Amino acid sequence: MKGKIAVIGYEDQILPFAAIGIKICAVENLPQAEQQVEELVDQEYVLIMITEDFAKDMMKIRMKYAPKPVPTLISIPGKEGVTGSTLRQLSETLKYAVGADIMGEI
Repeated sequence: MKGKIAVIGYEDQILPFAAIGIKICAVENLPQAEQQVEELVDQEYVLIMITEDFAKDMMKIRMKYAPKPVPTLISIPGKEGVTGSTLRQLSETLKYAVGADIMGEI
């Protein structure tokens, strides 16, 4: 399936994605990031990457779209680098999806 890809985060972190044709959506706070996700979904983006700075606090939105094949929402490292919040969210998503903790303690 071919589709549109976007990335959400602080501008200085996501600007390089523009060089490879990915839509960049610079935001400064969580409400802006959440609104941007909804707008990208409405525009039929199939892959939305969100920096951990924002993704770690977006569980409600992530769970809303988790059962659907598109869009796919994924976390990428943010200002703090790899913090582990992405793995914790993946674990929570999998627990929700399969009803068991298949990843164990992270």
